[in-house]
Amino acid sequence: MKKRVLLRVVLMATIFTSVSAISQNISKDVLGIKLSNSDGLFKEFSWQHKLEDTKRIEIGLGFDAHSTSISGIYQWVKPLKGDFNWYLGAGPMVNKVVHNYSLFAVGNVGIEYDFKFPLQLSIDIRPSVELLGDFLDYKNTPLSLGARYRF
Repeated sequence: MKKRVLLRVVLMATIFTSVSAISQNISKDVLGIKLSNSDGLFKEFSWQHKLEDTKRIEIGLGFDAHSTSISGIYQWVKPLKGDFNWYLGAGPMVNKVVHNYSLFAVGNVGIEYDFKFPLQLSIDIRPSVELLGDFLDYKNTPLSLGARYRF
């Protein structure tokens, strides 16, 4: 059991090191919208800001008919082929439903395509686990489609 845990830690450290070692030309700022089907149509306005060559932060303000959320995800970006990149990240999300607030830990993994003109399309998943709120809960893992303007 301890060997498996150690192997996973070494594997994750290798992945994060290789992501950091690759020079990447990601846009300084990207602004757009993401749509997902999570208990109805969920819309999120998102802003990505480049921190380093392969690292960025994504801030999201999302809403649907019953809730509003704000999230901040630290992402590592790695090139795939051509203008395709893949990314993974983690961070907090605060969700408000009526008068109740909840704190979630969220993960994020996805693929994006940067066109020659300033448009970026993405598809990703964002699993989350409720940490503070009415009860501890694992939230569904919605698939999101995004369209953003790069500047």
